[in-house]
Amino acid sequence: MKKLFPIVLVFMLILSAAGVYAMDSEKLVGEVLYHQDFGDISDYSSGGIRLGTSSSENSLVRCEGDSLEVHTYDKGRVYVILPEAEKGDSDSYTIEFSFRFTDIHSENGFIAPILTCRGCEPANITSVTIRADGTVDEFSPLDDELKAAISSGRTIHVKIPVKGGMMYKILFTADGKEYTAERNNLISVSKGNIGFTVRNTNVEVDEVYLVNGTDYSAKSGYYADNSFARDDAPVAAANCQQSAEITAPPTGDNTMLIAVFAGAALIGIAALALMKKR
Repeated sequence: MKKLFPIVLVFMLILSAAGVYAMDSEKLVGEVLYHQDFGDISDYSSGGIRLGTSSSENSLVRCEGDSLEVHTYDKGRVYVILPEAEKGDSDSYTIEFSFRFTDIHSENGFIAPILTCRGCEPANITSVTIRADGTVDEFSPLDDELKAAISSGRTIHVKIPVKGGMMYKILFTADGKEYTAERNNLISVSKGNIGFTVRNTNVEVDEVYLVNGTDYSAKSGYYADNSFARDDAPVAAANCQQSAEITAPPTGDNTMLIAVFAGAALIGIAALALMKKR
């Protein structure tokens, strides 16, 4: 039994370290995991944002004023891929953004918030298509006032909750009024990058949030009020081989904490060994 005691001690110390690490890394519901106000950067690339390699070359993406502008000049698509955000182990989160159509080339033109995608093209895309005529593919018909607000180019706030890895509704706000659109069927959303696809229209996006959880009354955390990147603190865009993982501001060195516990375990073993010799 005495021989087993050092092993049990080490095991208990490791469990304690793991518990502290888990508490430190746990995300709260409503905690903002990523936020970019496009008024804080004058070049999208300084925000860690990249364009999909399959984007139409006959297009323009820029940050001027307070928004991200996407201009299309043909029928090709433009893919705007945002930096990879660390969702942790949670498969429940919410994407929020505000946008407006500024120059509609065709009524079937659209902005499609990408819920997940992979690669530089990108591939394996799951998205929601919001069209310039005020319809949303595979969703229930929108209220006439909301349709008119979308098609006339007014600013629309969009909230897309993904709960338990499933997306089933969109919440819109236009002219101070809230609306809900239900999807015709559930759609499964795997982990990956978020972003936007734009086609046959020009669009302006003011800011975008990725928030932990779905049922929150207010946003919290460092990124609730701060952008991921600013002109005075730019971020390099990830390439296809690496990702710019977004984490909350440092709240302590977890690696150092685990090292301290491991050291304590070794000291405990050494002390027991000396006691045994005596």
